[in-house]
Amino acid sequence: MTSLIPATIMFLITIAFATVCLLPMTLYKQSNEIANFYWRGLWMFLALIAGLAGGNSTLMLLRVPVDMGVSQAIIVGVLAAFVCFVVFGWFRLVGLASIALFKRARTTVTK
Repeated sequence: MTSLIPATIMFLITIAFATVCLLPMTLYKQSNEIANFYWRGLWMFLALIAGLAGGNSTLMLLRVPVDMGVSQAIIVGVLAAFVCFVVFGWFRLVGLASIALFKRARTTVTK
C-alpha cells in the first residue's frame, strides 16, 4: 500500500506532462503542410519520450520486475529516432527554403 501512493502520483504526473507536450500540437497549426508535419511529430515524440520514461519510473515504484536493459534500449532507440527526425526535418525545411529563395532570386535577376 505504501508504494501505491507514490506510483499513483508518478503516473498522474506522467499523464499531465505528456498532455502538456501535446497541447502545442493541437493549439498552434502551421500554415505549411510540411512544417505542420514536423511540428506535430516533434510534440508527439516528446510526449512519447515522457510517457515511456514516466511509465518505466511508475513500474519501478510499484516494484514490478522490469528488465532495465530492455527499457533502456527502448528509450535510447526512441531518443535516437527523435534526434534523426529533428535533424532530417531541419535539413528538409532548410533545403526547401533555400530552393525557394534561389528560384525567387533567379526570377528577379532575369526580369
